[in-house]
Amino acid sequence: MLEFVHLLRRAGLRISTAEVMDALQALCFIGFTDREQVRAALRATLVKEAKDVPVFEEAFRAFFAPPAVRNELVRQVKEAQAKRHQELAKAEAELVFQGEPLALPEEDKLLYVSLAPEEKTRLQQFLEATSTGKNVDHHFRPLVTQLVRSHLAYLRRQHRGAGEAAWPEDGEKNPLALWVERNCGLWRQDVQEIAAADLPRAQALVAVLARRLATRIARRYRQSAKARAVDLRRSLRYNLRFGGALFCLKYRRRRPRKPLLVLLCDISGSMARYSSFTLQLLYGLSRTLRQPRCFLFAERLRELDLRQEAAGSLEALAASLERHQEYCGRQTRLDLALQELVEQHRSLLVRKTVLVVVSDTKTQDAERAARLLGEVRGRLKEVIW
Repeated sequence: MLEFVHLLRRAGLRISTAEVMDALQALCFIGFTDREQVRAALRATLVKEAKDVPVFEEAFRAFFAPPAVRNELVRQVKEAQAKRHQELAKAEAELVFQGEPLALPEEDKLLYVSLAPEEKTRLQQFLEATSTGKNVDHHFRPLVTQLVRSHLAYLRRQHRGAGEAAWPEDGEKNPLALWVERNCGLWRQDVQEIAAADLPRAQALVAVLARRLATRIARRYRQSAKARAVDLRRSLRYNLRFGGALFCLKYRRRRPRKPLLVLLCDISGSMARYSSFTLQLLYGLSRTLRQPRCFLFAERLRELDLRQEAAGSLEALAASLERHQEYCGRQTRLDLALQELVEQHRSLLVRKTVLVVVSDTKTQDAERAARLLGEVRGRLKEVIW
């Protein structure tokens, strides 16, 4: 039982000792003769979130399998690992710059192995021509590596846009890895690379993330031990019955203060997609935090009604940001946005305010923007970029 719990923990499930004791007590009531009853009891006592159910089911099927089935699963895993190592070694041998393999992550190497022969030949010819180019030395290696990674990322986006199966083929993965890829792949994906067909799933994941953050914020306020301090006046008054000896201490807890959140979103050019996701996340937190204030900027500053705009889908929010772009302009002027924020919304720039800036820092007159941001930082609790 403990080995099974350790397996679930390695798979990402949060299981406490009390829950393990509940599972053992449940097994004492139902016995071990019915496999389905055992599975249901362990699932009811060890799994707390719906997203962990498929992981538990796959772990239970593999761990409590008959010896013949388990041996077959072990053989399949070893074959998959050996195939993976062979593919990585093949990619390292072919993606070479001046006799040394490029420092690429494993996912890029596996993607290269899955390419069509003409795409592989094109990349190899590029590396060979670059390696033997005039005045080319080892200092060009980071640049060449980045170019190869960018090309592979482009091919990955093209493949996803075509609506085909996952790459590599789903049949080559075990069920647990396939479930993780299908349900958790968007967590690690660049927002700008998410296909239009995946936007509803992405919006659902953002909503889940917002609920988790909101719950953690509330729990942190209630259970924080650092906020407790001895209330000397109450302690002295209470212990007068003992002749003044401090047998029982009274504590005081800092009153939970929800910060005032001010969001400054860059909606110029390619930043609109990132800003829309951030606004969706903030909308999910708005019930936990104080009413946040949102401002959009490019060349000008404009306030956004978060509850009205962000309650819809990501597509609707992106369309709304495009309408605001006509007012705010196309170029990025963070200095003008900060200046307008200071002049027209000075009451928001206080010690309890957290300013969140969503931008890629590509702005005109960057020195003035940095100076203004430093001045604003002195008035606030925190600035999060």
